[in-house]
Amino acid sequence: MSWEKSLEWGKFYRARKLAALVLSPAMVMLASLSIPQAAKSLEFNTSGLEIGQPDSSVGGGVRGLYCSVPGDALKGLVPGQNQDIVGKTVSKTPTLYWYIPEIKKEDEESPVAAKTGELLVLDEEGNQVYFAEFPLPASPAIIKHEIPASAGLEEGKKYKWLMAIVCNPDDLSSNEAVVGELRVVGEEPTLENALASAKTALEQAEAYAQAQIWHDTVDSLAKERNKYKEEWEQLLASVGLPIEIARAEVIDCCEVEE
Repeated sequence: MSWEKSLEWGKFYRARKLAALVLSPAMVMLASLSIPQAAKSLEFNTSGLEIGQPDSSVGGGVRGLYCSVPGDALKGLVPGQNQDIVGKTVSKTPTLYWYIPEIKKEDEESPVAAKTGELLVLDEEGNQVYFAEFPLPASPAIIKHEIPASAGLEEGKKYKWLMAIVCNPDDLSSNEAVVGELRVVGEEPTLENALASAKTALEQAEAYAQAQIWHDTVDSLAKERNKYKEEWEQLLASVGLPIEIARAEVIDCCEVEE
């Protein structure tokens, strides 16, 4: 047999062995196994977002420190912890989120322990459009509250909200409160298309985050935060919230009555 013929047979033999190896049961089984996907990061970019009116509380910060245990404080899940960034939403019934800290127990120094929270929503003229009172959780947690349709939020309008822990009903100045602003915006075609193709809560959250729609980003992911723990922690960390808050339980504070 000529050298050229031997070389051709050698190539054919190696090709047959390679095919047999690829089609072997072990290799088929390995090929059918899904390769774990690396966890995606989910960060919220606040650059270029609208800055609201200065207030005695700043960017989800607290005024009054009379209810909570020292070292723990009321926090709003808002897009900026160090500045008054206006959080956008495409919903006229947006869901807001806050971290409720550990509350002081009743004692000689604090004869009244906080048991209720209050939410007040005002329009741009300062008119009240919504008010609710609700029970506080027994232990530190993230609570959520949906603003109902009866509040009449309108697209293009901006609203200020104030959430307070009622430390003492007889001394409102002792309340711990956090304020924020939100704007209801329309759903741009790019966002609409991204949401239409989204198949998971994470993909929905990514679409909202890309469009810088804060409240809907949080609400989309919060519903399945146990499934996307790392992404949930990354999202909150990207706006300055600590890991302890991201790992707190998320609960519905109350049933809203229209």
